[in-house]
Amino acid sequence: MTALSHLLRAVCCGLLPGLACAAPAPLVLAFSTLPPWKIINADGRASGPYLDIVRVLAERVGHPLQLRRCPLPRCLALAASGEVDLMIGVRSRPGRDDKLDFLSPPFAGGTPLSFIQRRADGRPLRNYGDLQSLRIGVVEGSTYFERFDSDRSLIRDPAPDSQSSLRKLLAGRVDTAIFNYGQAKWMLEHMSSGAGLKFAAYRVHNSELRRVALVRASPFYSLKPRLELALDGMVKDGTVHRLLAPIEEAPVSSR
Repeated sequence: MTALSHLLRAVCCGLLPGLACAAPAPLVLAFSTLPPWKIINADGRASGPYLDIVRVLAERVGHPLQLRRCPLPRCLALAASGEVDLMIGVRSRPGRDDKLDFLSPPFAGGTPLSFIQRRADGRPLRNYGDLQSLRIGVVEGSTYFERFDSDRSLIRDPAPDSQSSLRKLLAGRVDTAIFNYGQAKWMLEHMSSGAGLKFAAYRVHNSELRRVALVRASPFYSLKPRLELALDGMVKDGTVHRLLAPIEEAPVSSR
């Protein structure tokens, strides 16, 4: 981002004394797809409950929301340069936490991770050890669980997004692919070729709570206390539950 762009964003955020925009400047959400929580509809529009959560959050602190669509690695790069303000659907990890401040409270509990195989593939995938001989589809820039992320002996095959990873699996270019369980379930139900795929027996419990991330380099970073207060209200008044309920398998408890 250029110095002039930073200056203009600062002015529109009301961060320069004596200057302000006629209307509140938008908060910019870095939007990478994560079905079913963040999707692009057939008409090209972004949608999903994660988008709805952030839109309501922005409204509650008095700002409109603007989207910046990007693959996950690009979204993270935009966060590092302060060109976006918020992210959702990403995990706290070393190397990210210096760029992203994960807001409290968490808005929902963790969801399990699962592996998908071709239905005709009879090779067992019942435990972590069974991964050793397989080429595993992953999404570039994504993290999964500590053992998996740090295991250099595994053969990973990155794709730009989850749909591309699933297409690699269908084409036989990878042996299995790892997804959030709810994400995999949605894709198998909505893809015409989903009947040719199956869930492996191996599944990983994920206890990591889900959070909205505020970009540390954002000119809106001073909004953090107000954002956390608004998010807490959304959890306690049932707004988050209502937005997630249509796609979540279990109710989201207030925290």
